[in-house]
Amino acid sequence: LTLTGVGMGGPSPGLALSLRTMAFGTVRVGTQSVPSELTLSANGSGVVRVTGLLVSDGWTVQAKSCPALPFTLQAGSECTLTLVFAPRAAAAATGQLTVSSDATNGTSQQVALSGTGEAQPDLSSGGCSISQSNDPGVDPTLALLALLALTGLVHRRRLRAQATRGTK
Repeated sequence: LTLTGVGMGGPSPGLALSLRTMAFGTVRVGTQSVPSELTLSANGSGVVRVTGLLVSDGWTVQAKSCPALPFTLQAGSECTLTLVFAPRAAAAATGQLTVSSDATNGTSQQVALSGTGEAQPDLSSGGCSISQSNDPGVDPTLALLALLALTGLVHRRRLRAQATRGTK
């Protein structure tokens, strides 16, 4: 008995990512960026199973509309993740998000991540000043305020003295 036929193949799961790079701009150390979204789309002819999300230090990934890991996406469906950058140092940072799945177009796909950490402002001067001097002596703003207050007191005394002379 001889059999002949043509193989049709089975379903072919595929996964597409909406972005290949994500730039988070400059973010102050000790704070975090505005969340950015990444969409995962099942673009094959079968169900795709997402098995892992691995993100570099300094970034966090959370499911916005994706189920808890591991999860499946039916062909033609999608879900969204959010990523946040929280720099740990005042420097340029790069990283990546790796999405692992059983897709036939690759078991893992990467998204390049970038951002810059900005140093916290120096608030250690201990006082309010518009001075740009590094001289720890007299604060010119404080000296000006003291002079204005003294001028006001002197002016009030003169007015009182004039009023007292005028009533006698």
